Amino acid sequence: MTTGLQSLPSGEHEASESANILIVDDEEYARTTLMDVLEEMGYRVQGAGTGAEALALARATLFDIALLDLRLPDMKGTDLLTQMKSICPETACIMVTAYASLDTSLYALNQGASGYVQKPFEMPEIIRVIREQIEKQRLSRENRRMMQALQALQSISDIALSTPEPRALPARLLERFVQATGGHCGALYLSGDEDHVPPIRVGESDGVHALQVMRSGAPSLIPPGTRAPCLAVPLRVRGEAIGGIEVVTTNEQGFTHTDLELAELLADRTALALENARLHERERLAARESQTLHHVAEALVSALHLDHRLHIIARTLAEVAGCERCLVFLLQRGKSLMPARAYGVTADEAETFSEMSAEVLATGGSVARALETGKPVLLSDLSNEPEACRSFLRGIWKMRSGLVLPLIVGSSVTGAALVDTPGRDLTISPRDIRLCEAVSNQAAVAIENARTFERERNIAEVLQKSFLPTVPERIGQLRLAARYHAALSEASVGGDFYDWMHLPDGRIGILMADVSGKGVRAALHAAMGRYMLRAYAFEHPNPADALRYLNLALLSYSSLDVFITMFFAAVDGASGEIEYASAGHPPALLIRGSDPNRMVRLGSTGAPIGAFREATFTGERVRMAPSDMLVLYTDGVTEARVGCELFGIERLEDVVAESAREGPEATADAIHAAVQAFTGKAARDDIALIIAQAAPSLGS
Repeated sequence: MTTGLQSLPSGEHEASESANILIVDDEEYARTTLMDVLEEMGYRVQGAGTGAEALALARATLFDIALLDLRLPDMKGTDLLTQMKSICPETACIMVTAYASLDTSLYALNQGASGYVQKPFEMPEIIRVIREQIEKQRLSRENRRMMQALQALQSISDIALSTPEPRALPARLLERFVQATGGHCGALYLSGDEDHVPPIRVGESDGVHALQVMRSGAPSLIPPGTRAPCLAVPLRVRGEAIGGIEVVTTNEQGFTHTDLELAELLADRTALALENARLHERERLAARESQTLHHVAEALVSALHLDHRLHIIARTLAEVAGCERCLVFLLQRGKSLMPARAYGVTADEAETFSEMSAEVLATGGSVARALETGKPVLLSDLSNEPEACRSFLRGIWKMRSGLVLPLIVGSSVTGAALVDTPGRDLTISPRDIRLCEAVSNQAAVAIENARTFERERNIAEVLQKSFLPTVPERIGQLRLAARYHAALSEASVGGDFYDWMHLPDGRIGILMADVSGKGVRAALHAAMGRYMLRAYAFEHPNPADALRYLNLALLSYSSLDVFITMFFAAVDGASGEIEYASAGHPPALLIRGSDPNRMVRLGSTGAPIGAFREATFTGERVRMAPSDMLVLYTDGVTEARVGCELFGIERLEDVVAESAREGPEATADAIHAAVQAFTGKAARDDIALIIAQAAPSLGS
């Protein structure tokens, strides 16, 4: 029988494809000639002269293409087709015949043939058919791979959505990742974050490669060798590696580059799921912190007696730290450390606590260090404590470890709180330590205010002093003066307030604010705003950031129907630079010492606090020269009225220009006198003033 092979056109004798092809033809010359042509084109080709030989080869080798002669000495080509498809359904079978008929062709196609060609062969035609089948198989494999990837991606998303506990998510994602990539086991490593969350490692393998790819940022394919075959990919979010994941297989052939590509695709979705879980956890913790600070502030303001406030403070600190007990000590006359309140103890223990001396704690060890540095101290190893302290803590109170929190008002330490669980080691996150510190800052101010209440026995005075602090005449290079003039009998507990504080970065914080409303309710909100602003300013000395956190905290309490206008400035006493943010407050005035008639209005940079959640606050900077004066006031000055006429900011500027050279005290008195003279009677609104003037030697 003639082969019927036609010549191959020039330029078509090379092929970049590499596929396994089986040629089944009982005519040896035709078979070998076609094999030679296809091998020359780069294909891997095997031949068989009978159906039995073809089936034996099919069982031993996975063929991409099989060319089957319809007439074979031992069986029909259609019967061979049926058995070939049962052995390997993916093989594309092309029927070859010189006696093609419509019925035979349709029967072969119905049995699973991918096509047929007629003898004598026209080489371009048979090559076209082969290439078409190879491309179809490639597309089919790519489609299966994409479907596998999509299913795996969907399963990653499903796991992320169905796992309510963030700590369980890494292990569940790793399990699905290993399954999707066809591995045996694996490990996932997740780095710590800016909130001091510790690194996480889960999985059965050693995690070495997961850690390596996290550090390098590049995927890795470990072939079979001294170690088990492995692939490792970094977990990236916005281009930054937050972790790594490795998968180990028991397959001797190891992983392929296609497996690695799938792993990289899954790693992106896995990293996103982990990062979203982290963000959700941060938001949850931030909401918890805001609610804690708000509830503490609200409770402290409503509890006027010192003992009630100490109970709230001790209970809250124990709850935040996850402890059962809190011991609060206060410094008496700034020297002697005395027991003040015990929470989580029996009645007998409380009596023992109130009668004992705690002076030994102030003489050395962790409590003394917290009092000296003003920073929380983790008491983790009592063996390092002085003998007297160890006897007090371990012998009397059965303490194993705890957290010491100093109570600070301004720059003065007023006491310390010690939280622990008897007989157990303390486990607490850095974030919860910071929250305890913020609560202790609120606590210290509240304790100090309650002490004043105990001395004065007057509700109006104690509320006023809780948010109208004593302002020193001088702080470093700044001279200060403050005034509060009540318009009504209950104005001593009104909504206008001012404050000053030492910020952690060394600057002086100066605050002027006005709470909506009047009476006791406005006073409660004013004190709450002051306490919370102090706590946030301690953590975020940038004024705009402090106002932003305060705004979110107030709005997190749904029943709080109040807004606050506020001007908060951070003054560098050495350089004279002022960084400020204003939440809808009347413009502050910066008067130039060289020419009091020259002044700058420092206007609003954001909406009132509590007005709406989406409010943004920006910071501005301005510099004080020697003898320059900063005047902060409430709208009781500029909105003082006679009929429809307002006192106005222009009159205020005139008064300040005339009196500025006399200093802050004289300027404050002049403003109040001018408002009284304008109205001719008592003001209808409270007037609050705080004035800071730079010394002539500023910056020298």
